[in-house]
Amino acid sequence: MRTTKSSDALSHKIRRQFITGLLATLPLAGTIYIFFWIFNFSEHFFGNLLRKYFGVYFIGIGVAGILLTIIIIWIIGIITSSYMGKKILNLQDVLFSKIPFLRIIFKTLKQLSHSIFDDKKKAFKYPVLVEIFNRNYYSIGFLTDDKGITVSSCKEKMYHVFVPTAPNPTSGFLILINQKGIKRLNISVEEAFKTIVTAGIIHSDKYKIKREDNNGR
Repeated sequence: MRTTKSSDALSHKIRRQFITGLLATLPLAGTIYIFFWIFNFSEHFFGNLLRKYFGVYFIGIGVAGILLTIIIIWIIGIITSSYMGKKILNLQDVLFSKIPFLRIIFKTLKQLSHSIFDDKKKAFKYPVLVEIFNRNYYSIGFLTDDKGITVSSCKEKMYHVFVPTAPNPTSGFLILINQKGIKRLNISVEEAFKTIVTAGIIHSDKYKIKREDNNGR
């Protein structure tokens, strides 16, 4: 009997240690994997260019390629910030807006990139609590537009709220909801994402509804 308890305790200890090691390894391994993926892509891309046009190649061109890409993007940023650069961007918008299929992709990517990288226009305004299915179920979502939109069949403004799925927040569904159905949470966007990605394992000690949002947004 004691032998069985000892073996169970040992098994539990080994399992716990393994999970601890896994939790410590996964973030590091994932980071290293992504870095080497970018490095290998840059190594092959710039390496092939050097072989083709200059007939030379050296190990480590991947790092140089990453640095070169960063420098090129930075230089483009300097150019496009100037008066002539803005004119070129406007011309680019006009040209792409006339191409039937590409204009949809171009416009969507432009709006998305501005939402992600523009500090003045964040993709997610703040996390909210919304009722789904019925009054007994709630879900964490993100308000994506705080200006609201008029829907012809509704008498009040509706707001876009993205409700991501757990533990994969890249998928989910978009809902239009009125002010009364939106309750702003006292947590940050990052904290809300942690809760969703971990399926609620990591969460705030208490969800508080901001007082000004009890009867509206």
